[in-house]
Amino acid sequence: MRVAMVNLPHPVRVIRRFMCSYNSPIFLFPPQELMYAATAVRDWGPREVTLIDSIARDLTKEDVLAELKSFNADVVVTILGFEILEQDIKVLRWLRQQLPNTKFVAFGYYPTEFPEQILDAAGVDFVILGEPEYCCHELLNALEQNTSFEGIMGLCFRKEDGTFVANPERPRLKSVDELPHPDYSMVNIHDYSEFLMPKPFATLQTARGCPYGCNFCTRSYGRQLTLRSPENIIDEIRTLVDKFGVRSLRFMDDTFNAVPARTFKICEGIQKNFPTLVWSALSRIDTMDEERAVAMRKAGCKRVYLGVESGSDRILKLYGKDYGVERIPVVFDLLRRNGIEIACFFMVGHPEETPDDFEQTSKLIRNLEIDFATVGQTVPYPGTELFDRYRDQVDFSLFPYQNEWKSPGRRKQLQTWEKRFLREMYFRPKYIARHAMRLVKNPSTTWQAGRALLPFVFGSGLSTARNELI
Repeated sequence: MRVAMVNLPHPVRVIRRFMCSYNSPIFLFPPQELMYAATAVRDWGPREVTLIDSIARDLTKEDVLAELKSFNADVVVTILGFEILEQDIKVLRWLRQQLPNTKFVAFGYYPTEFPEQILDAAGVDFVILGEPEYCCHELLNALEQNTSFEGIMGLCFRKEDGTFVANPERPRLKSVDELPHPDYSMVNIHDYSEFLMPKPFATLQTARGCPYGCNFCTRSYGRQLTLRSPENIIDEIRTLVDKFGVRSLRFMDDTFNAVPARTFKICEGIQKNFPTLVWSALSRIDTMDEERAVAMRKAGCKRVYLGVESGSDRILKLYGKDYGVERIPVVFDLLRRNGIEIACFFMVGHPEETPDDFEQTSKLIRNLEIDFATVGQTVPYPGTELFDRYRDQVDFSLFPYQNEWKSPGRRKQLQTWEKRFLREMYFRPKYIARHAMRLVKNPSTTWQAGRALLPFVFGSGLSTARNELI
């Protein structure tokens, strides 16, 4: 059987992940979920598998169609985005019409939340709920052997009589070590990068899920935290370094340092085996302490991403983050002392956020030494507590895709706050002076970032995808 994993084309460079999708002109991550699924179904086959990354290769839908025809794909598997859902659906339906004898499979957050609607709108044959690897493998077995689909956990489809079938959801993987490492020979590793990090670059996920209570977050497959062993992680890094020459990594875990003892073991393994490797990871304010910062820096951690979200204690509590604003500068200080760059995510637009709350955020960013930051409007995604709590204030529909607060005045206010945030973050003389040498040494990245930043500061942005500057 010939299986094509396809990262669908889009007019701008989007990054599709199970928990989110976003656009940035200054970095691009590999389609990790597709790579995991592609490697698994190939290794568990045997099957002939190809991965078409339309984003990295700047392919059109016509280009993709030509490659699928040339490959003679029996099955096409793809992941769908968030804000770009409507465009993804149109492309997928068009491909399906052009290849009537090919089976199409979709997975991702929205397919998991709305399987019947996605099945019909996209014209696909199957929708996979949650983690795709085992379900996809069993589906391909059933197609190869011409057996029933009804026993495949996590699979949704329609019978010949049109009856919708949603099989029971598949339990989460207990150990991600069960999965083969994503095979970078399926893509061109030189297509991917993280801004101001050396290439070749790769991403790596050491855990799935997030146990914390942020009520706006979609998480990577849910709240249950499943972990890879440090030994398995070091083995994957060794392959990336030895076979592909990787010089920098981004750990994609929702919270890399959630379990201290495991964090120390991973860092010890990296420090011992890959002393020149540099990397970045995501942390929470309350999972960063002196011991973890020291271990991460000694192991080559160059940058930590923090979901700060707001400078208002009241808003943080409403988001389900109750560690207290006073802790933020303490964590910043210990990261600074350990020579780790600080990149932050902020949000504006909780339904109960007031101008005074935003002023507290504004004061915080002026008082902190942040290397990089991005801000976005709070989005109430279906399936989150935030959406359930404020559903009556949200205009949401899948087709056409819409997910925004109902009040036009509120939306205009949030755009004003976004622009002001970015001006105060990046156009302060103090920030420019502190980063002047970095800007001069990296003219290409500086130019790209400037071109991306200015439309949001002075206009309304250019992309229908969620935009990320970092």
